[in-house]
Amino acid sequence: MKWYQLHLSTLLVVSLLAAGLVWLNVRDAVFDGEIASRYVPYDTAQPWFAGRGWPWPFEIVCWVDSEVPQVDTLRIWKNLSSNIVLCFALLTTAAIAIEWLTRRMKRGAIKRARRL
Repeated sequence: MKWYQLHLSTLLVVSLLAAGLVWLNVRDAVFDGEIASRYVPYDTAQPWFAGRGWPWPFEIVCWVDSEVPQVDTLRIWKNLSSNIVLCFALLTTAAIAIEWLTRRMKRGAIKRARRL
């Protein structure tokens, strides 16, 4: 078997992991003021923050409850690129680990069959 060939089971697990990572990055999450204050400079009493991104938020929507309600969207491109790099690293690590286990189990089964 060539080194660049992957088993179907490996591809299935990696695709499910990729779906989970996409879901984590596109779902809306509500942040408290302490987390969002690192990214958004609001000094109002009761701001509301929602964002997207895992593990680092790359899009933050701010709704400030004042006399005139304000809605701002902040996109942090550095966090988005960091999330993409981390997701690719996780997918690659999972693929290598699963493929290693699959090939190891296959080699063990072949050795046991030869003994019989």
